[in-house]
Amino acid sequence: MATKTNSICWNPMEPFNFTDANEDCNCYSFDSRKLNAATCVHKDHVSAVMDIDYSPTGREFVTGSYDRTVRIFQYNGGHSREIYHTKRMQRVFCVKYSCDASYVISGSDDTNLRLWKAKASEQLGVLLPREKKRHDYLEAVKNRYKHLAEVKRI
Repeated sequence: MATKTNSICWNPMEPFNFTDANEDCNCYSFDSRKLNAATCVHKDHVSAVMDIDYSPTGREFVTGSYDRTVRIFQYNGGHSREIYHTKRMQRVFCVKYSCDASYVISGSDDTNLRLWKAKASEQLGVLLPREKKRHDYLEAVKNRYKHLAEVKRI
């Protein structure tokens, strides 16, 4: 890597793996036993990535960037699954996951902290049994047909 690394975060469930946030708009995952090449390059930011934090489960991580976005990546995926931004948010300097992995906290240059849902489409509050059953059924259908291109976009 020819550019500066801004932040580094270790995977809490796989202690040999870490991911770094870099000035070249990418994040690089490494296995500390084989540092000669990155195991995965995570792309999508268009400006320097300033901070990174793994979820407590170790399955995904959140990044904050100079491009005024907060993105959530799978630990082994190349592109982000969620993008958060607002019109008034300035450059993001710090991001953290909550302890239960249901929220993401971001701090930006405009001196504000913002609280985001880790799964943007997830409904908050108490679910009725009928709603929970419907939600579980839809998740099962997505998992069953996840290999189809049309379903991957959901």
